[in-house]
Amino acid sequence: MSFVSSFVKENYPIHSSLPEILSSLQNHSLTILEAPPGSGKTTVLPLEILNTELLGEKKILILEPRRMAARNAALRMSGSLGEEVGQKVGYRIRFETKISKNTRIEVITDGIFSKMLLDDPELKDYGLVLFDEFHERNLDSDFCFALCRRTQELFRQDLKLMIMSATLDGFSLPTQNQEHSQVKSEGKMFPVDIRYLGDSSKRLSERLADILPKVADQTEGNILVFLSGVGEILEAENLLFGERSKLSKEIKVLKLYGEMNFETQKEIFIRSPERRIILSTNIAESSVTIPNVRVVVDSGFCKRAVFDPGSGLTRLERKRISLASAKQRSGRAGREAPGISIRMWSEEEEKNFITSHPPEILEGDISKAVLMSKQWGEEIYDLPLVSKPSLGAIKETEKLLTLLGLLDEKNKITELGKYALKLPLHVRLAGMCLLMKGTNSEFSVSELATLISEKDILGSGSENPDFLLRWEKWKEKRSLPSSLVSKMEQSSRQLDLLLKDIPSIFDLSNKLSGFKIGIAGVLSLAYPDRIAKQRISGSGRYKLFNGKGGFLKEGVLNDYPEYIVILDSDGHPVDAKIYSYLAVSEKELLMLHSEKRTKRTVAVLEEKEKNQKVLQYFEEETWGEISIQKNRISSPSDSEKENAILNFWKSYGISRYLKENDSLKQLVHRMELLIQNGFALPSLEEDVLIAGLKEWLLPFYSFNSGKLDLFGIDFKEALLSRLNHSEREILNKEAPSLLIVPSGSSIPISYEDSGPVLAVKLQEVFGMKEVPKIAGKNVAITLHLLSPAKRPVQVTKDLKNFWDSTYHEVKKELKGRYPKHPWPDSPWEAVASKGTKKQQLK
Repeated sequence: MSFVSSFVKENYPIHSSLPEILSSLQNHSLTILEAPPGSGKTTVLPLEILNTELLGEKKILILEPRRMAARNAALRMSGSLGEEVGQKVGYRIRFETKISKNTRIEVITDGIFSKMLLDDPELKDYGLVLFDEFHERNLDSDFCFALCRRTQELFRQDLKLMIMSATLDGFSLPTQNQEHSQVKSEGKMFPVDIRYLGDSSKRLSERLADILPKVADQTEGNILVFLSGVGEILEAENLLFGERSKLSKEIKVLKLYGEMNFETQKEIFIRSPERRIILSTNIAESSVTIPNVRVVVDSGFCKRAVFDPGSGLTRLERKRISLASAKQRSGRAGREAPGISIRMWSEEEEKNFITSHPPEILEGDISKAVLMSKQWGEEIYDLPLVSKPSLGAIKETEKLLTLLGLLDEKNKITELGKYALKLPLHVRLAGMCLLMKGTNSEFSVSELATLISEKDILGSGSENPDFLLRWEKWKEKRSLPSSLVSKMEQSSRQLDLLLKDIPSIFDLSNKLSGFKIGIAGVLSLAYPDRIAKQRISGSGRYKLFNGKGGFLKEGVLNDYPEYIVILDSDGHPVDAKIYSYLAVSEKELLMLHSEKRTKRTVAVLEEKEKNQKVLQYFEEETWGEISIQKNRISSPSDSEKENAILNFWKSYGISRYLKENDSLKQLVHRMELLIQNGFALPSLEEDVLIAGLKEWLLPFYSFNSGKLDLFGIDFKEALLSRLNHSEREILNKEAPSLLIVPSGSSIPISYEDSGPVLAVKLQEVFGMKEVPKIAGKNVAITLHLLSPAKRPVQVTKDLKNFWDSTYHEVKKELKGRYPKHPWPDSPWEAVASKGTKKQQLK
């Protein structure tokens, strides 16, 4: 297909690939375009496609992973057309829309697009969806791409999809027989001189304060500095403006990060004769070109959110960037002219960099994606995703969504869940806003949700982890830029408008009966899994609703509250360091979370005389794993005892105990070995064992005595009771506990994690030509051959090779050390013996 007069008068590298791209779009449902930064793929290609008849009257959607990139791309395209943004080209981002009835190209963020797909799965008005910067593997981009592929399959065979990326190194797309074409545009990149500075013991900000003035003196053009986060940017800015700064006053220092006000961001993308140093997060890796950048200074670090589905906590980790990111960052210096990239690490250190970071869907919070899949009508693991989250992560996420009331007990989406997806917030905060709609509170819940959504707006908890202090600072607007305050207030008002259109069918006003809930109580609705109670009165150690642990740094408070809601931590899956919290009263929790209260009979293990472990019974009221109160039961019924035992083993872990006990561990390993080799024995997975405790474990307890010895039963026989007669025969035959060796001795087989082991005197296996095999002859036993004094001589699975070679080497030493024992020259033909030559003659 040819194209007529170009919208874009300037010639870009993408123009040379345009015929091939248009042909691919015409003939394939999916096009994969690889084009380097600055080639024009984001702001030139869409206009050229629109200038053809390829899409008819249908519109183009461009997905950008960041709000800043979406705005700037729309502005750049509108500017090239000589129009205001919102005419032929517009954009939609969270709380901001600039489109009109004349708009033919819409640039949107992927979070907005996912909601569009749920509202209109057919995408009736659109002919082409472009996924920009797809190599970043943003979770929402991956998810939206999967839904678009479903749209093509189910509704719109004419819908065209295009993946656009600066690099596809290490990227493969499981297209599932989807017809596609790949186009590569070479682009126009100027050479970039890579320089390595090596490591340093200095703080990063101090190092930059030394480096940047020298770099500015020796180079031309703007300098783009990549840092890991807002904190590093502010620290570097302070030193560059400090009293000891050697930086020329003619050089302007600007900041660039995602939460900045757009008007402030815009200045960076406007060409200016003044010289600039731009301190940026990795947001500048893939955004629209920043003018006149000739030098990149790269710290080599970024911030990545790593989510633990088991604890429900996300930790923001400062990590080394990947090789792909280093390449992207350096490339920013060569978009308009030859440039320099200064890497603040060594070439040797770079050898340890990973090629690329894992896709966000594999290590991020997938709660929104799981909920949207339910609303779409499929389970997330059934969608044609490029990368799929683990089933374990999905199950843990479903538990959380059920706790939040967004899924019901059958894992079906609730009305609350459906409406939560209509709000441009994390589903936790969306549910919180819906539940608080119409209730009596002394502050704006919308304002709170907006602030929590924006990272770093209220600062970190490094000085004082009590979030209330930072909230009060916000309310007084102390030390906060007026542009930031204006942006947050505008977003809060827009959220209020969205909430007005949603019926008040979920709110808690009846339950609260006019009681005014504080900020901590409100946030507990978003983070019920992070409600925590002191383990010991007066301490800074806490137990969370989900059973995990958390702690506040010693000495940070004079008086630690009994109950808290954790907002931020290091995300440790067992015992997390708490960075930010709010104290909450038990009264508020009782009112807001009454349906989460449960009563159960529990057993506490107590040591008695002769190391006897006895269960004492209590009736316990809980929130999840948090104990609210506990009362001793003096004469528990049999059913209460049974429930206590079951709860104990569910909490303690039956698999853990079976593998702690040496005699039981051997039996478990024997059974596991057979299961792994295809024998149909009952599963030993923890959830299966727990589900069947009533049938295989409880019958071995006697409730006749007043005291119950929890560990006093025959666990081995209990475990074997799960096997029928034929399964026991298979176990004894294919994974025997003893093996008869050529000497006639019955030697115990030790079943270990690494496999079965037989420790036997070397002389007792004379005449054995091959290592014995078990489990259907699939598994060779590892022989630990011993000297007459039972000291190790050789470990082998290849007995023939041992007899032919190694044996003759060790025989000399053994013969000298144990002369009374037989050491034949042909051990594979010799008669096995248990003792000395003299004993053998008797």
